[in-house]
Amino acid sequence: MTLCKIKRLTLLLFIAGGFVTGQTLEDIAIVDSETSYFLTLTFDEVPKYRTSEVYEPPSFTITFTGADWGKGDFARRVMTDPLYQYSIRIVTTSFGREDLELRLDFFSNTEIKINKSGDRKIIVSWEKFKDKVEVEPDTSFLEIKKMTAQDALQQTVSLRFRDATIEDVVRLLFVSYGLNMILHPDLADYEGEGITLLLKDVTIEVALSLILKMNGYDWYLDNEIIIVKPFDLTLQGELITIVYDLKFADGEMISAALGNGVLSTKGTSAAFTTGISGSFNDKLMVTDIEANLPAVEKLINSLDQKTQQIHISVKFIETTLSADEHLGINWGLRADLVGPTVPDTSGLFVNIGHWNELSMAQLTLPVFTSILQLLTTDNETRLLQEPQVTTFNNSPANINVGTSIPVLVPQAEGGVFGVNPYTFETQNVNINLQVTPRINAEELISLAINAQIQAIIGYVGPDADRPIISTRSTQTNVRVADGRTLLIGGLILNDESQAVDKVPFLGNLPIIGKLFTNTVTKTSQRELLIFITPSIVS
Repeated sequence: MTLCKIKRLTLLLFIAGGFVTGQTLEDIAIVDSETSYFLTLTFDEVPKYRTSEVYEPPSFTITFTGADWGKGDFARRVMTDPLYQYSIRIVTTSFGREDLELRLDFFSNTEIKINKSGDRKIIVSWEKFKDKVEVEPDTSFLEIKKMTAQDALQQTVSLRFRDATIEDVVRLLFVSYGLNMILHPDLADYEGEGITLLLKDVTIEVALSLILKMNGYDWYLDNEIIIVKPFDLTLQGELITIVYDLKFADGEMISAALGNGVLSTKGTSAAFTTGISGSFNDKLMVTDIEANLPAVEKLINSLDQKTQQIHISVKFIETTLSADEHLGINWGLRADLVGPTVPDTSGLFVNIGHWNELSMAQLTLPVFTSILQLLTTDNETRLLQEPQVTTFNNSPANINVGTSIPVLVPQAEGGVFGVNPYTFETQNVNINLQVTPRINAEELISLAINAQIQAIIGYVGPDADRPIISTRSTQTNVRVADGRTLLIGGLILNDESQAVDKVPFLGNLPIIGKLFTNTVTKTSQRELLIFITPSIVS
């Protein structure tokens, strides 16, 4: 009888001898991975078994000596090609002993592997069905590439365990895909409760991270070796440092965002600049575990985007109030003086409110143009400054307009000939305006305004040459439409001046000179108007 005529061949492999009773099969589960299936059997003690294989029809049988199932005989059809059915039953030997028989029925002959996980688990594995490909004998030009550890970690698996140890679960994942591993000694001595889990179609990387971190452990990949260790223990090679080039965003802003839960507990970030001090931070250095770097890069890419710009035009206009305008500019009176050229402003002039005794309003372009026409017809109105600046969205723009006045100041000690020396001190009178714009929905722009306005309201000193400076400062937040103008008014300053008329020669005589002198005090009011026009730059 030749080998080719044999249709049925039974191979018996005795793994353990002797009759051992008392074993109980507690659980059986099939785990699905990208390339293989795993049948896990959990016993209450070390199982003793033997195997047999039938080539036609293909089947594989594992007989557990003296084992008990407790749930009765059953057969279950499954869609785990090439396996189509597995069954469990109690069989009685010729010696009267009851054994537990597990039979796997396949569509085709399949290589079966049996591994142990700890003392109480048996893992039966087989590859998924693949079409056979005929290969020509000359295959020297083909390059067989082994799967890297990073590729293996991206394979999907389905896991089901009940009261399993962490070490058993981890070993199953590593052994199934041929991954190199180093387990910290604490993992073998873990005395916590067994873990129960049911995961379906998740990557090995995700499953490994969840299982370990929930039990106080962590892992990292170092040169194709996966190292499992306690979470609080940091080893050399675990952390990776990357320097990112930022195209638009400032590094300090992104660093602050990473610190709000994106970096791991071991991660750090630092922003720095390649330019001079005070330049934009165009570099960001991040140190973190490799598994967390994809989340870091995702946040950096979402924040490092081109920012819109806003052009801010400001006009400082000062006008002298007439006798009928001691409470502020009377726009109706001035319109009457110029003529009936002002368009109907109903619905175009939006009153925003009062701001520390200052009035604010939002102006449309027609109203803004009309107001400027009114002011230009008044000889007592002048344009102080018209600065313009462009800034990034949600970034402050600073405008400083002012005058430096030299003030003569006598020194404490006299000179050589009894004359007191003098020096000059500079007194600044400024208008500081800081505007931080932010683009809102519906083409609206929010403005955070911080203003400080100084003005000379009089003079003191023996020669009345030292200025008295009044300072008013306040902060507010308003919202205007794109291209519209914000008018800030109500800043009224009082000027008081004296004019002295003398009769020539007689007005300078002592004592009686006052009889030939007339002093006239004049009081006037000036109002400072600030027009702010923000426009979104396309």
